[in-house]
Amino acid sequence: MKLILGKIMPLFLILSSIFLSAQNLNITEKAIVKGNCTECEERIESAAISADATSASWSPETKVLQIEFNPAKTSLEKILKKIAYVGHDNEQFKADDEVYKKLPSCCLYDRKQNIEE
Repeated sequence: MKLILGKIMPLFLILSSIFLSAQNLNITEKAIVKGNCTECEERIESAAISADATSASWSPETKVLQIEFNPAKTSLEKILKKIAYVGHDNEQFKADDEVYKKLPSCCLYDRKQNIEE
């Protein structure tokens, strides 16, 4: 019995470590997303999470969204599309005009300014 356990246990530990290391396949990306305030921050981060990002952090000062996601489950494109859907222009997608107009007044950012600026 000891001999069997002595051979099975190391094999089990090796397979377990391979499986666990394969589970964390997340990547981190950054994107420019337009917005102004903490209300925007909550909306942008929530939209990213609803598009299967594992984490999202947007800065009102820099307009940079840092997102972590598993590319097997979602994509940067899908996340940024969802953010535009809730009213925030970004480097890949422009929000629908009607959705943008329904944002609270504090969240109405300058749409004429280029994303890169």
